[in-house]
Amino acid sequence: MSLKERDYKILQFIEEFGAITISQSSSIFFNGSYESSRRRLRILEQNYCKLKSFKLKETDEKIYILSNGKKVSYHDILCLNFIKELKIKNCDILQVKKNPRFMNNKIIPDMFCVFVYEGQVYFTLIEMDLNHFTGISKMQRYEELYKSRELQDNYCHGTFPIIIIARKTNGLRYNSKNFNCIYSDLDFSNLSSLLF
Repeated sequence: MSLKERDYKILQFIEEFGAITISQSSSIFFNGSYESSRRRLRILEQNYCKLKSFKLKETDEKIYILSNGKKVSYHDILCLNFIKELKIKNCDILQVKKNPRFMNNKIIPDMFCVFVYEGQVYFTLIEMDLNHFTGISKMQRYEELYKSRELQDNYCHGTFPIIIIARKTNGLRYNSKNFNCIYSDLDFSNLSSLLF
């Protein structure tokens, strides 16, 4: 038995983004079939030794990484839900950077992601509110970042990214006159209605 084209795509995804869950793989590569995804990832691990797996203590979910890869955190897996939603929408992902640092480390979002959807380029900054809320003080630093033009001039071709805040529960929402700030759940399940 040899590797299939889809296997190479799965391996490439994990190489690029660090990990994948069975449910993420199911949504991206197996038309929603959890069982097909589970079986194939297990084959890639056991028969081909391309992957290794571990369980997240927070969810007891099985996570697959490359056989020479490093374990990822629950936080990292939640960030991958954003990538999953983009892949489902057939977005072309141009750049992903985890924990980018701006304004001399005054602001460190969880992820910077640039992607294309239906010919339009989107620049986004992701904040995962897992154990805390992205509060007013951090949003004021985003206002400072906007005024500094660091992103507009160096990374985003004159525009400021959309700030996407994912959280477990509803809370106070920040509205800016300078940039878009949208709120989602941890699975980004409402991303389509908010972003596109």
